[in-house]
Amino acid sequence: MRKLVKQSWAPFCAGVAYGLSWEPYGIWPFALIGWAVWLGLGISGDRQAVFLKTLAFIVPAWSLAFFWIANHPIAVTAATSVLALLSYALVLAVLASSLVSAIPPERIEQRRLAALVAVILFEILISWGPFAMPWLSIGLSVAPSSWALVLSGWVGFKGVSAVILITAWLLASSVFAASSKFVSRGALFPAIGAALLFLAPFAGVRVQDDSGALAASDPLRVDILQPNWSPEDWSEVGDGSRVGAFASVLEMVSGTTDITVLPETALPLASVDSLRAMVARLSHITGSAVLAGGIEDALEGEARNIALSSVDEDRIHAKNRLVPFAESVPFSEWIPWFERFTVSSGGVSSYEPGTRSEPLQIQADSLQAVVMICFESLFARDARSGLRDGADVLVVLTQDGWWQSNAARRQHLAFSQMLAAATGHPAVHATVDGVSGLIDHRGQLVPLRDVVLPDPESLSGQATDALSTSPRDDRIYASVVMRGDLPMENRSTLFLRSGNRLFFSIFGALLFALLGSTINRLRTGNE
Repeated sequence: MRKLVKQSWAPFCAGVAYGLSWEPYGIWPFALIGWAVWLGLGISGDRQAVFLKTLAFIVPAWSLAFFWIANHPIAVTAATSVLALLSYALVLAVLASSLVSAIPPERIEQRRLAALVAVILFEILISWGPFAMPWLSIGLSVAPSSWALVLSGWVGFKGVSAVILITAWLLASSVFAASSKFVSRGALFPAIGAALLFLAPFAGVRVQDDSGALAASDPLRVDILQPNWSPEDWSEVGDGSRVGAFASVLEMVSGTTDITVLPETALPLASVDSLRAMVARLSHITGSAVLAGGIEDALEGEARNIALSSVDEDRIHAKNRLVPFAESVPFSEWIPWFERFTVSSGGVSSYEPGTRSEPLQIQADSLQAVVMICFESLFARDARSGLRDGADVLVVLTQDGWWQSNAARRQHLAFSQMLAAATGHPAVHATVDGVSGLIDHRGQLVPLRDVVLPDPESLSGQATDALSTSPRDDRIYASVVMRGDLPMENRSTLFLRSGNRLFFSIFGALLFALLGSTINRLRTGNE
């Protein structure tokens, strides 16, 4: 056991490196190095050894990257989130140890291949499984680097995960074969392959095919109202005065804009008709279209997390990707005692999921948006589907401040940058108190400028719509309006055209290679 603990130090250090690749640290090449060390040193020994080394690798990595999940002010949410993270660490360790230990220790390259298959199986599980947690995806660890932004346009989020793993595999095969007497065959070719995979996206920054690009004559002028309220204030979902506060802010902002965007659950709990009236009121004040998040008080006391546009009178978007344990408790309809894990998320104990919705119209000239509420923005295939239905822009509405950490906010913005680059379409990222942004079709941030609100004393004697109705003026001056011009160019990326086909092709090829090598080993052993 002491020997095993000693051998686990290298995977532990590799896990720390991998954790530092995520935002807000952003040392993204460490993702390649971390996985390379695990593939080189973490897969030796029997099943128990591989299991413990995998845990020694992934637990410190996720502890560094996702420490913010323990910062939720609701203890049950924090505890269940940490428990879910540990559970997935165990799942990864079980998958890796089971597949790797089935290969004899002396066949190290076959073991590495088995480890690759195990990790990609895990990638599939966290995005397509019943408890989907796609923010754990390896591909997101390198966002928003230029390498990731270009690469995601070719292969998507999951494809980036596969490229990271294959590059790490080649690095491990070259570095840990360097002591062999067959250095030229055992180390040189994998090293060249790893270098090509690493350098190709940088070359692609200049030569990437934009043959499918479309350029709009004018940018979209966007105002983002970021309230900057505390989670405690934001959780008062029945407080109708918040609409008055937003109206006051918008009244004090001069200038013209095409659309004003408010974040997730900005509008209070109300019927759809009442929410539409609120949006129409804000639209009348701004003289522009308004897109806002809200909470629909549906039939039989159920609530839905929705978004609606002042321009689109026929459709809403209801969030259909609910955060496990935070917004819904999986399987609680079949296992009644699971309901004890229900928590108040945004003032509502649980949400009803929506169904797949069509893009929302956000301009009178038929400009349409794929609206993604918080957790939904991590499902790139949903964004792709909406864009292929004719949408022009992505809009992410979120309230990351619940986690009380800037790390979560920066990660989410980085993920939205990668989403824009993968799909080749611009994006608006609007938050309650986090890091809002405008993102062009290449995943680059567009400059935003704060619109300064007038001094409260200069408004004395003026009876504005909101100042006369909202008694909590402190919330008004906590708010910020950010304005920017979002270029409406887009391009037809390979991911937009093909989706995750390339990712599954890579997985199929690796699985086929593993099965082929295993069959060949068994045949050779029988002879």
